[in-house]
This record gives sequence, structure tokens and C-alpha cells, in this order.
Amino acid sequence: MRFDFFDTPKPPLEFQPPHSLVGFETLEKAESDRRALVSLLRGGNAAQQRLAAIISPCQRGARCHSAACPVCGRQFRMRFAGHLAELIANDDADWWAVTLVPKDRTYPLGGLRQFSPSQFKDRIRKQLERSVLADAAVVLGIDFAVQIFSQPNKAPIWRPHVYKLMRGHSTESIHAALDHYYYPPVSHTPRPIFSRKIDKKTVLRVTSYAFKCKFNIRSQIGGVNLSIPLIL
Repeated sequence: MRFDFFDTPKPPLEFQPPHSLVGFETLEKAESDRRALVSLLRGGNAAQQRLAAIISPCQRGARCHSAACPVCGRQFRMRFAGHLAELIANDDADWWAVTLVPKDRTYPLGGLRQFSPSQFKDRIRKQLERSVLADAAVVLGIDFAVQIFSQPNKAPIWRPHVYKLMRGHSTESIHAALDHYYYPPVSHTPRPIFSRKIDKKTVLRVTSYAFKCKFNIRSQIGGVNLSIPLIL
């Protein structure tokens, strides 16, 4: 079943990112990004020009609802993050934010088309189904990071990984269930599993991170730079 977030009512004001989350993108910024994207796509190939034709007429009252549109992505994100934050905040159970980084899923720049999201999702689902986490409610997203090495002879690589929000259990049970799939660590994946309990006072920041059209963060781990520009 396909759930259409665009037709849902807005969440309560305290769970609306533009009102309660400092730094959430403004509508003006999203509109500016949409116009810049359209301009870029119009100079591209036939497929890119077709996408520009979809995004270009997007306006209030007649949104395009394209996943590539910064304005519609913002609208979706407001409802997705807000309603999910409301659910978690009002739930008596604890929730956990978990990142899983498979060390055997790397792709050269220009080679991300080799990646299969459906196969990747099924792999994670089966790992959960075969463990004590099988009964957990899970919201899962696939992130893509560009990993840039400090060594000049090592080429950058794409690193698909999982960011999920999970109800119940604990750090210990998460590691007990999944460590044998992801450990031991290797040099380019020093921490394949990271989990933390969600602070319900700041849950909106966590849920807004779970779906994002684009962001740019650089961090360094043991001589490895991570630049994370995209989520699908």
C-alpha cells in the first residue's frame, strides 16, 4: 500500500519542523533551490530535460510531487518528520537511532548505478527477521556517503548505509543481533554499527534527519573523510 503524506493534515505545532526546529530549510530557500535545479536540468540530456519540465511548473495549489523537487521534498519531510516525532514522543517505549555500515558495499564514483536499493533493503530485512529484533517496529532509510581517503593513492568511494529508527530493545540486544553481520571492523569501516537511545525532547531533529533530500557534512574518522551529500 502506498501512503500519501501530502494528503495528511499537518502535525501539531510543536512537531512542525519550520516552527520547532532551528535551521530547518525555509520555503524561500526550497523555491530558490528548485529554480536553480530546473536551470541546471534544462541544459542536460533528454531525461534531465523531461525532469525539468515536471519540476518547473510546481507552484502553490499545483505541486508537482516529484521526489526531485526541493519544495515538494520539504513538504513531504515536514509531514514525515512531524508525524513520526509525534508518534515516538507519545510512545511509552524507548526508541533507538541505529546506523549500519556494511563494509562489503562500496562503489567507485560513477558506479553507483550498480547498487540495488531493493536488494539492499531485503538484506537488512532478513537480518532483522532472523534475530531477536524481528518484532521491532522499524523506520529505515538508505543513506549514501562519499568516503574520501587521506591517502592520495586511494580513490573516493560511495558508501551506502542504513539509518533506522527502532522501537524497543537496547544497545546490547542490537549488537547481539547484528554484530556477526558487520564485525570485525576494517580500516575503511572502523565503526560498522552505531546506536543511541533517542532523547524524546529532541526527537524532531532525529526524525527530520531520517529523511532529507540533500545535506553536506564532512567528518574525519581515523584519516578518512566522509562527505554525505544525498539521501534517496
